[in-house]
Amino acid sequence: MAGTGTQVRVLEAMPEPIESSPPIKPDWLLVDLRTKGVAPSALEEFKKANPSCQLFLVAGDPRSPVAVELARLGVRHWFVLPLDAEEVRRVFRAALRSWRAAVDRARRESIEIPSFPDLIGQAPAFRAACDLAQRAARSPSTLVLIEGETGTGKGLFARAIHRHSPRSDNPFVEVNCASLPGQLLESELFGHEKGAFTHAQSAKPGLIELADGGSFFLDEVGETDPQVQAKVLKFLDSGRFRRVGGIEEREVDVRVLTATQKNLEEEVREGRFRGDLFHRLHVIRVRIPPIRERAGDLELLLAHYLAKFAARQGRPELRFSREAIERLSRHDWPGNVREIVNLCERLVLLTADHDEILVSDLPEFPGDRTTVRGKLVPEGKLRLEIPDRVTFDAIERAVLEHALERNQGNVSAAASSLGMGRGQFRYRMERLGMQEADDKPRAKGRGRRA
Repeated sequence: MAGTGTQVRVLEAMPEPIESSPPIKPDWLLVDLRTKGVAPSALEEFKKANPSCQLFLVAGDPRSPVAVELARLGVRHWFVLPLDAEEVRRVFRAALRSWRAAVDRARRESIEIPSFPDLIGQAPAFRAACDLAQRAARSPSTLVLIEGETGTGKGLFARAIHRHSPRSDNPFVEVNCASLPGQLLESELFGHEKGAFTHAQSAKPGLIELADGGSFFLDEVGETDPQVQAKVLKFLDSGRFRRVGGIEEREVDVRVLTATQKNLEEEVREGRFRGDLFHRLHVIRVRIPPIRERAGDLELLLAHYLAKFAARQGRPELRFSREAIERLSRHDWPGNVREIVNLCERLVLLTADHDEILVSDLPEFPGDRTTVRGKLVPEGKLRLEIPDRVTFDAIERAVLEHALERNQGNVSAAASSLGMGRGQFRYRMERLGMQEADDKPRAKGRGRRA
């Protein structure tokens, strides 16, 4: 339906048997009871496989025996022949409004973390990290170590812990340890006295002093050199420090939040990080899982950030096509949430002429290009060498693409070369979102809702 963001697929007959049909998962199903093979048993089986699908039926007489039997499946609307185009539009507009409201409500319920609204996700590992962060925010302990790969949101967690702690009315001060060399980092943390080093023409308080009463966030703490690590440890043990070049001890009351993308235990074993400081830091240890470990969260995050940037540009209806979501789900997301945010912002800016993000709008992801090597071994068996994190779908897709390439895009010949029928080959292509090369182009908008 043009302009609604929906996708329509037309079938000339009910799939029979249901097991051999393409994996259709519609939100709505509009059925003309005059269609070949439309029997109550076929629709009942389809409804069992798709319990959330809403039925719209076209009948000459809704009081006929077949229509009466189908009514028990739950029919949202009966269209009586001859069809009234205005009635069809009105009914489906109302259904679309209802569907979108339900989706929005479900999304809000699934992604909102109580009291942590900036943290989005429903994967158990991510929820567990958020729960621990919430408890850390309420606890009297001043030390929290946040671990996670680049782009997972360590800074967001640190700010959320501060905002929901008893210190929230006081300063939140942060420093990235990786951005400053050792002596300069020491001066930034603890301040310096006049004349402490060249160009120190006046005394300067350190960031830790400025955070007094609040929270101090040491990002990438694993990048600090041994001299700074020793001074940080002394401060954590006593709450006291001296400015660079000073003799007076100063005391502050701060909660220290630290974050790292390094494995600090390994850094300790390798002698690059002090073991005593590591054990002092992880009084409360929060690990944020990467996107590849957050099953189901990718689509939520893509939808959230696309809607966020679209709203800024006055485009509230922008959404990803199902094929685009399937393509993005095969990406490894080494940049995690930061990579998702950057992608969504870019897509909003570069796709101003349509309301749906298509596969053709997506950038190349060079890191996704992996090679599966195979060779025949005795007894005709095939031995595969598969890189880490390559999914079975990726392997199956590569096999189908290779067969098509060898057979110049001819689906029948490609299927035969793999010892399968054309229908089975097409089913696998459709499941993986592949376009048929030797068929006539099909209308855009093939997808979930009909």
